[in-house]
Amino acid sequence: MQDTIIAEKVCSLEQQQFLLEAKLSDHHRQIQSLKKLLASEATIDAPIKNTSQAPHQVSAQKQSSSKAKDGNLEPVTSPKKETSALKKIKPQKTRDYHKLEQDFGKTWFVRLGILTLLTGLIFLSNHAYQNYIIEWGAGPRITGLYLLASVLLIIGTYFEKAKAALSHYGKVLAAGGIATLYYTSYAAHHVERLQIIGSPLVGGILLTMSAAACLVYALWKKSNITAICSIALAYYSTSINPIDSFSLISGLLLTLTGVILMHKIRSASIGFTSMLGSYLSFIYWQVIVQHNTIDHSHTAWFILGYWLLSAVSTWIPRSQDSRPFNKKQGLAFTSINNGFLILLMSLQLTNLEWVDPLWPVSAIIGSSFLAIGLFFKYGEKLTSREKLTSALTRIPFRKSLISLYLMKGIALVTLSICLKLTGPSLALTLTIQSILILIAANKSHHPEKLWFTIASGLILVLSFLAYVESIANQYSNPDQIKIIQHLILA
Repeated sequence: MQDTIIAEKVCSLEQQQFLLEAKLSDHHRQIQSLKKLLASEATIDAPIKNTSQAPHQVSAQKQSSSKAKDGNLEPVTSPKKETSALKKIKPQKTRDYHKLEQDFGKTWFVRLGILTLLTGLIFLSNHAYQNYIIEWGAGPRITGLYLLASVLLIIGTYFEKAKAALSHYGKVLAAGGIATLYYTSYAAHHVERLQIIGSPLVGGILLTMSAAACLVYALWKKSNITAICSIALAYYSTSINPIDSFSLISGLLLTLTGVILMHKIRSASIGFTSMLGSYLSFIYWQVIVQHNTIDHSHTAWFILGYWLLSAVSTWIPRSQDSRPFNKKQGLAFTSINNGFLILLMSLQLTNLEWVDPLWPVSAIIGSSFLAIGLFFKYGEKLTSREKLTSALTRIPFRKSLISLYLMKGIALVTLSICLKLTGPSLALTLTIQSILILIAANKSHHPEKLWFTIASGLILVLSFLAYVESIANQYSNPDQIKIIQHLILA
């Protein structure tokens, strides 16, 4: 640690020396130019007014040169010339390999170490169960694992608070304690030799209480690592718990908790973990665990709840300093959330086939996206409340969200029209839609105008292809061909 500090000080002093030498050379050039100017004025017999100023200039040069020798550097020229000269000076960037090695050790070696520790504890506990504590019951074994989780949490919290050098190590160690707590809560119902809870409902409540305790700890410590670990393990525990609506309700609670943590800690990774955990645990529970065993008609409301909680988290008015997402992260989060909604609402989870008919689902979701985009765009003009207007203007990346929702809404509405209509009616409807989008493009601003124009052109091409296909199908009918031949011969 001391060698690293000394190396940093040497590097900074070398950079300061380089800047000072550059300033000295700049001052030396300025002095030489002033001397040449004085010599030229003396040879051409300058006026008395100018020659009277020469001694002052010479004295100023002497003072500046003496100050430069003493180390007191004062610029002779204007600040603009000095700043332009300093801009040309680029300090050399030196890579401190000792610090790089130290950071790598603090980050990855600690994570690999806690993973190895937990794996070793699991194998060690299995070895102890088989050879030394066979006569012990499930209760003492579970108690020992809970004590181990508490010790890891206490030590991790102490290291994080005691010394700054051990802060990162303490966070990872506390995350290991959380993992041990979740494993113990899971084993209390699902592992045979550790089973002390027979009811799935009681086991689910224990897992949910463990999740709540770990999330409260993460919120208290404001630790990104601890929060991500807690959320991921909580979703895993609820997805493997074979309880009907309890797992779905727990998923909603965990999604809400993840959204709160995301805004409190201002971490985009917590938001992505929460959103992906809700959908992936839902898919695992519905498709694999409970496949063809329950009625899935009520699950659409939970899908809508997951989407709404994740979507609203990007609509909350925030200042630029308190936003959990940057622009790319926010748009990616919104796109993934909308994609899961469209996919899960369009599938029948019992047989993994498309919903029949599919066009109402596409039309409803597309119309909802259009309504959201139009409200974000014109909502402040439709209301007279200052609070609502201020809230709409402070939505993060509002213009990008407007374009995203409008484009997805137009695409889904177009899909519903193509699924519902055929022949000339499809071509006529798409043509009318293309004209309306083109009118909207003329009243929009860049870049919405560009996207609207492109969408209008694509839909117009699609309507032309639909019309050509309808004409081809019309004249490919044998009966109609015979009628046309008869009319021509007559």
